[in-house]
Amino acid sequence: MRASGPSALALAGGCSLVACQAISGLGGFGVDDAPRTAATSSAALGSGGAGASASASKGAGGAPSTAIGSANGGSSASQSGGGAPSSSSSASSSGGGGACAYYVFVSVNDYASGSGVDTLDQACGLEAVNYKLQMQLPGNPKWKAILSTSQAAAKTRIKSDCDVFLANDGGIVPTSVLVASANQLWQGSLQHAIDHDPNGFVVPGFISEGGGPPMAKVAWTGSTNNGMAAANLHCSDWKQTSGNGQVSQPLEAGSKWAEAGSVGCGEAHKLYCISQP
Repeated sequence: MRASGPSALALAGGCSLVACQAISGLGGFGVDDAPRTAATSSAALGSGGAGASASASKGAGGAPSTAIGSANGGSSASQSGGGAPSSSSSASSSGGGGACAYYVFVSVNDYASGSGVDTLDQACGLEAVNYKLQMQLPGNPKWKAILSTSQAAAKTRIKSDCDVFLANDGGIVPTSVLVASANQLWQGSLQHAIDHDPNGFVVPGFISEGGGPPMAKVAWTGSTNNGMAAANLHCSDWKQTSGNGQVSQPLEAGSKWAEAGSVGCGEAHKLYCISQP
């Protein structure tokens, strides 16, 4: 999918941020592509600062429709309908994490480059609010997409000085599923893949052309697996739809969790989203 221009965030649903906001009843940021529901996630994103209030209500189709002042640090949301999440089999949830913890998920929606890294950070915050994750986590966290730019590598843009846990594995939120110990996020591999979305569902796969084995969705990183910016693979700081960007495989806990090749910047793909203080 190609975006409509360098100034607009292109989405899997086929409209830019500006165009989506102008459509009554659709509002915004993306289309839920997971096979578990035909519902569409929609939201109108404002420009307010962190800590602005947020509210979400359940629509007739079961998808949340949200208007927020800021995608980061939102305050309240109501849960939409949906199927039962898939629990992680590698660890049990006990609501762990402690006072010093960060939480990660892979986005429900797919996003393309075009409006810069700040807009993609806001997309993460919006999903946390839209899917009721924000109100279940301690500290009213802000959110960032795990992305590198030419000005800031992911390892410097993203704080990881505390243990990093899956945000939702389909059980108790917050979970005790450890993704990486403090300061170990960029050591080449993870203890658990970032493979669950904010609803607690495992990221969906798809069948490759030619009837091959299921292939995972990919997520943007613009990064190497040691957290440095991948040279010329960050879509001009996520402001352009031309060129290529580094992607990763969310079902991988090895080195491919962060770098697994490059694709066109106009394509729409997942984001890794991490809570920040």
